Amino acid sequence: MKQIQFKIIKHDSPEYMAGIRLSEDILRKPLGLSFSQEELEKEKHYIQIAGFIEDRVVATAVLIPEGEVLKMRRVVVKEDLQQQGIASALVRFCETYALKNGFKEIYCHARSTAVPFYMKNYYGIEGEYFNENTIPHIKMRKFLWNIIPATQTEIDLVDDKLGEFNRNQVPATQEPTLVLKNYIIKDAETIIAGIKSDIYHWGILYVEVLFVDEKYRGQHLGSALLQRVEREAKAIEATLSHTDTFDFQALDFYLKHGYEIFGILEDCPKDHKRYYLKKIL
Repeated sequence: MKQIQFKIIKHDSPEYMAGIRLSEDILRKPLGLSFSQEELEKEKHYIQIAGFIEDRVVATAVLIPEGEVLKMRRVVVKEDLQQQGIASALVRFCETYALKNGFKEIYCHARSTAVPFYMKNYYGIEGEYFNENTIPHIKMRKFLWNIIPATQTEIDLVDDKLGEFNRNQVPATQEPTLVLKNYIIKDAETIIAGIKSDIYHWGILYVEVLFVDEKYRGQHLGSALLQRVEREAKAIEATLSHTDTFDFQALDFYLKHGYEIFGILEDCPKDHKRYYLKKIL
């Protein structure tokens, strides 16, 4: 996306008139319509937004306060700059303005051709299509919330709430609901291998980390660690194990130990794959 700057502009300013011409060219003239002086006069009390590349107005939108709700109109981007993410950036600017100024909702009347764009930006459809300026539109709305950094205590609470929800849907089949299985192997005082895993809620083993120092590979240390936690998991009636590994890590190791691939995440990281594996215990 080209470097663009969004600003609140004044009604009747040169930038405002440039935005009106841009809106008219894209939205009105193809329908044989134009802005009336009466329409422009009404806009004195609206919030006018323009997007600039250098000193050129290349995008525009209008915001209309309606109590605690903000109506967004005429989201327009210059035709030769469309499909570059500018419209989404303009919508985000409008949403940020809304939040900073105490608005809890924002809505628009979207043309049928623009519905996929607004849905991609998490707007929901309300009601049925209606005609506006001779073409079908539909109301689309988004509720706005401040997303703020969480403290450790707060994120622990979120974790607890999800755990409580999960337990209400599928009661735990083991006590305690989380059994840690973490082991290391040392050569003298040096840690040369280790496994971090747990058996959670429903008798399912999750292998989070399995590592063997490069100098000690080929001595079956990884196998010994994996077999240890699998054996202990089965002893408390665990039925399934799962893990994930990158293509540059231990895929062949897990396949050799009876794991099978059930999912692949491409380009994670770029030009590599992340494999998700499971094993019936």
